[in-house]
Amino acid sequence: MIRAAILMVVAAAIPAFAQTARKPSTTKTGSAKTTSTKSKPAPPRVKSTLSGVYTLEEATAGKEIYGSLCGTCHRLTNLHDGPDFRKKWAGKTLSQLFTFMRASMPKNDPGSLADEDYGIILAYMLQMNRMPPGKTYLSTDTLELRKIRFDTVRAVAKK
Repeated sequence: MIRAAILMVVAAAIPAFAQTARKPSTTKTGSAKTTSTKSKPAPPRVKSTLSGVYTLEEATAGKEIYGSLCGTCHRLTNLHDGPDFRKKWAGKTLSQLFTFMRASMPKNDPGSLADEDYGIILAYMLQMNRMPPGKTYLSTDTLELRKIRFDTVRAVAKK
């Protein structure tokens, strides 16, 4: 009779123990993974200026504006396409260069151009620095430009 009572207690305890043992490990692992995966935002994708971030059409229009508005001070010589320029901007984002241009150019009236004009001038400057053209227009949204790194590895290696 005592054996029967002990067996009943053990038999009743085993399923309860098994459920208790499983629940914490399932809950901890399942919940933690699901929560952490969903709460982490995806890292921003960073492009390079070597991946074609402007169009030839933009660069051609930018050349005209650069020649008429920027060329008077900068001349069309290598102020914006030489090794010093590439070294200064290498690794920085296009947002930084675009913002600098808007805040300080033209010298006599900074910020006076439309964002689209600054954008096509920037496209021309990328072309001057031997960055390959692409099929999509260069954005003038600084949040989008922040995702594009000024990368000159290939351009510097060719010189």
